[in-house]
Amino acid sequence: MTKYAFNPATYAPRTPESVRAVLACPTLSRLLFPARIHTGPKTSIQLRSAMDFDVAQVPKAYYSSDGTLVNIPVDGENGIGFSATIHLREVAGTRFPNTVNLDFTRDHLDAGIVTLADLKALLVEVIPAFKAEEGSVFDLKRPRFPHPSGGTASEPRRYTMNADGRSYPISLEWISYFGPELLALTGRERFDRLRTCAEKYELHDGIVVILQDEPFDRTDPAHRERLARAEAELGLAELVRA
Repeated sequence: MTKYAFNPATYAPRTPESVRAVLACPTLSRLLFPARIHTGPKTSIQLRSAMDFDVAQVPKAYYSSDGTLVNIPVDGENGIGFSATIHLREVAGTRFPNTVNLDFTRDHLDAGIVTLADLKALLVEVIPAFKAEEGSVFDLKRPRFPHPSGGTASEPRRYTMNADGRSYPISLEWISYFGPELLALTGRERFDRLRTCAEKYELHDGIVVILQDEPFDRTDPAHRERLARAEAELGLAELVRA
């Protein structure tokens, strides 16, 4: 069963308390709740809505031992999962974005529980709520290919880097949002030559690319060929910096 994730990210400072604003986004709330936060092997906190989320109840086990980050998982009763990784302070020599994830499966898509319209609505609602600089919807299963050093390896995501050493993904996914910070690195004009996509439109001062209407499956050769053609049109390979 193919698994998918909606994954917006930002280097803007975020706090654990800011997670409630994301959970309160109408489409995300409808897809996720009722839900629970597990506090132990047999105990959990029930959440009927975002208003029930209290960061003070997040178990200490979800905080890193050095106090630099917290990962908050929320499990929906319909099998859709949510998590937020919030960096509480910077660690010298490292730069990682704050992220949220909404995880779902091909079964949710086939049953109409999660639709393409829902995913587009998540971009509209969650990006400003989380101050996201980029985000994507992608299939989690990446096929493995022969590696020059022997064995096999999954196809990696590609990144570019700004002058401050912050990395941004530039691999196209099923749905990709390029925020203004990322567009400043890639150049907005390259999107004018993109033809291989179902939709391409402006959103939150950035650009959304939807590769195809049907769920993208990276194990499907035809889907991979479409992806490669779109990335070639954008010239993304020349931008790789990390």
